Amino acid sequence: MKRLIFLALLVLGPKFGYSQNAELIANCEALIIKTFQYSDLNPAYQVESDSINQRFVNALMGRNRVNLNTDYNTEIEPILKAIYKNSRSEYDDSPDMRRYKSRRSICFATVALLSGFESADTFIEYSKSSLLGSVETPEIKLLENQYLGLLILELMLKIEGERLSGSDIEKLKQYLTTNRDFILPENLLDAQKVVESCKSIFRKS
Repeated sequence: MKRLIFLALLVLGPKFGYSQNAELIANCEALIIKTFQYSDLNPAYQVESDSINQRFVNALMGRNRVNLNTDYNTEIEPILKAIYKNSRSEYDDSPDMRRYKSRRSICFATVALLSGFESADTFIEYSKSSLLGSVETPEIKLLENQYLGLLILELMLKIEGERLSGSDIEKLKQYLTTNRDFILPENLLDAQKVVESCKSIFRKS
């Protein structure tokens, strides 16, 4: 009997772990889509923002299915053009600043999703820098939920690449603690659930 139980654990254990990871990844995707996209307050700019958002969602939900040898030009070139078009560093007002910072950040995150794990981290860092702005005086006022989505994206890619570390989980946890008053309650709750799931997976790894 003990031998049968042991064999059952050997067979079901990996499947349970895979199922748990798959559920966590799905939860991450849902939270990323809910938080990281940019909704423009000015209808005149919404069409371009919608286009950038859609390219990101397509890359998020279609990642690992893009062959860069054949799809590089069709997938990445328009995104690089959008980065160039939204590269302004002088802004008319606060909404203008958030628009350009958000668009750039989403574009770099999209490239990260279309890249291999060896390149994704670089573009995630570019995406973060786009949202934060100046290194000396980082500013994410009214972009706290979007930056949360970016941190979840970074975490998800590390889970998929089997590179998740305790410090990655702690960084997200610290961000939630520091910015809890600026993050929508439902997003905060979902992100806290992601943290707990990551802790569980990390302990078993």
